[in-house]
Amino acid sequence: MIIANFAWFTRVGERGDHALDGLGIWPCLTRGLLKVQDGSMTTCIEGPGESSEFVLRQPAVADIPAPPRSPSPSLAPESDSFKPAYRRILVVDDNIDAARSLAKVLTLLHGQSVEVALDGPSALEKAEAFRPQIVLLDIGLPGMSGHEVAEQLRRRPWFKGCLLVAVTGWGQEKDRATSRAAGFDHHLVKPLNQATIQNLLDGNLLPDH
Repeated sequence: MIIANFAWFTRVGERGDHALDGLGIWPCLTRGLLKVQDGSMTTCIEGPGESSEFVLRQPAVADIPAPPRSPSPSLAPESDSFKPAYRRILVVDDNIDAARSLAKVLTLLHGQSVEVALDGPSALEKAEAFRPQIVLLDIGLPGMSGHEVAEQLRRRPWFKGCLLVAVTGWGQEKDRATSRAAGFDHHLVKPLNQATIQNLLDGNLLPDH
């Protein structure tokens, strides 16, 4: 029996460029949503080709008091403070599964507005129409590299003040230096975890230069 320990954007049993079939991000996404509500999820997998058991737990709530008919004005600012900051984010990655998975996390768990592009030319086209405030840009794009896309974005007047983030599998110091030269604010190495995503959205990551 295998007790599953799901993590964001990771799979076991990679074979070269071809990942094995799996459950995708949904078990981890479900667990994340449950955690927000003080719940939990455990999983038991008998093995390849066998059935799997998912156990979801949420705390029971009893004797919920009725809400007041007229909410106190003093509570309104406090409730607004729980709303996530809303931003337009462009995710650029030629790996369609990785791009869509990150987009789902940003929209469902963080309340962001997200567009996805799978190559450099479409990234520039979508950026012009969408006017993102944050761009999460893969470096190893086919044909037109992420560095070239970054340099073109930085030349556009409307892009001033936008946050440009390299999201890549390359993490050596020379790779970071190349990203800085291309105009990136941050250089993050895949896979991104929840803490990194939250720190990025909260503005708590130090500039990469």
